[in-house]
Amino acid sequence: MYQVPFSEDTKDQIRLQESGGYIAFKANGAIVFQFDSRESYQKYMEGKNNEKNTFATAHY
Repeated sequence: MYQVPFSEDTKDQIRLQESGGYIAFKANGAIVFQFDSRESYQKYMEGKNNEKNTFATAHY
């Protein structure tokens, strides 16, 4: 199981759904994005990295 901190960003939440992840609550009440497989986690992270690269290229 893979987890990343929750994000209120709509793009991140859409990317989460598209990659097969979901929103979960940890035992301490913290909200996280959770992925059951490494593949879905990697898909989410690749999309996030691609967005950062696109933003940097467009603004420089």
